[in-house]
Amino acid sequence: MEVLHYLGAWLAGMLIGIASGVFPALHVYNIFGFVVLVILKFSLSWKLILTFAVALITAYCFSNTISSVFFSLPDESTAFMVLPAAKMLARGRGYEAVVMTNIGALLGLAFFAVVIYLATPQLYLLHGVLRDLTPEILLVILVYLVVQEWPKFFEGRKTGFALFLEGMKSILAGIFVWIASGLLGFYILNKTLVPSEWAFQGLMPAFVGFFAVPWLIFNIVAPHLKSEQYVPDDVEVDGETMGASVVAGTLAGSLAAYLPIITGGMAGVLAGHTLASRSSRVFMVSYGASKTIYYVGALIVSLVPTIYLTRGGLAWMLAPFKVEYSPSDFGFALGLMLLTAGFSFLIVDYLARLIARIYHRLNISLISVILLVLITGVVYFIASVQGLVIMIAATGIGIFAVVFNTRRLNCMGVLLIPVVFNMFGWTDYLREWLF
Repeated sequence: MEVLHYLGAWLAGMLIGIASGVFPALHVYNIFGFVVLVILKFSLSWKLILTFAVALITAYCFSNTISSVFFSLPDESTAFMVLPAAKMLARGRGYEAVVMTNIGALLGLAFFAVVIYLATPQLYLLHGVLRDLTPEILLVILVYLVVQEWPKFFEGRKTGFALFLEGMKSILAGIFVWIASGLLGFYILNKTLVPSEWAFQGLMPAFVGFFAVPWLIFNIVAPHLKSEQYVPDDVEVDGETMGASVVAGTLAGSLAAYLPIITGGMAGVLAGHTLASRSSRVFMVSYGASKTIYYVGALIVSLVPTIYLTRGGLAWMLAPFKVEYSPSDFGFALGLMLLTAGFSFLIVDYLARLIARIYHRLNISLISVILLVLITGVVYFIASVQGLVIMIAATGIGIFAVVFNTRRLNCMGVLLIPVVFNMFGWTDYLREWLF
């Protein structure tokens, strides 16, 4: 009978995770927020909770590729892949974009599982070295992400200083987005804006506003070109390129899973620059590995017997229920992760083929309106009117980033800037200035 309970928790987690990615009115963390209420009501066992959580987060990482590619509805981990995916979608290669990303996710998780299992005894020593350097590492990443956005020049009759300003527009806009999102994050983290029972979802309205709502608005108001999609019997894969992409994505995703605040989007940038390739396929594979390991790896890291380091939103939500610290949880979670990844890959592949075949018949504007209403309703339910105000403010910053041709990854200043300030002890100065 107990086996059936575990099987039910695994199937429920996997199917809900897949559904949340395909129909992204709810982020996987928001879904688990509702699950927390169920756990508290029925007093479920830790192992059962862990089974559901691993299946949920792993399946979501595969299925959210569908919404990012076909509906341009990214979260903070997939926002950076939208442009390459949109190019492939416009050429009728949306299905291939999904498959290449999920191949990277599947191989990345396998590589990650082998490395972290073999390196478990050494992780304690590595953690001891990196722990004291975390503020400096975060500051270097913050500076790198700000300065590496190059000027964008446009053809036209502008010359001299006017041409310089045109080229610097995206950089200046990017700096503005960093500052604006950072100030919004500082305000959210220092003010009680969300009802206490949903305090662990305090940043959710901001993420929705930064990453989901702007794309929905543009889908509604702008003409959506829907090319007929090609669904091949198989996808060509270059083994050597694939290997380098998976390794780079795995290392970047592992960095994001270990460090606080660094997300899959930031890890994807680091992986892409490591490879220094302009190939969309290479990018998709490395990004699939990095964003998946960012989500799933953060949960796995919290179970490593030598460090038990809590990282990632799901690990933090699970922490109050983790009354047992058994080394067996680590091996159990790794095996369950790989099992879920295999099944999720096959299910999402089938769904991607189905959506690709009917994509040219879909009313993207209507779908976007429905999703916008659902997302707004969820934000109101969780965070009340205050959450809607945060979402609207974040939406303005997200739209600004799109209009001025700068990356919306810069919106992650909402977390990175307040945390870096806090680690260096600068928070009091900023608090005095703001409040």
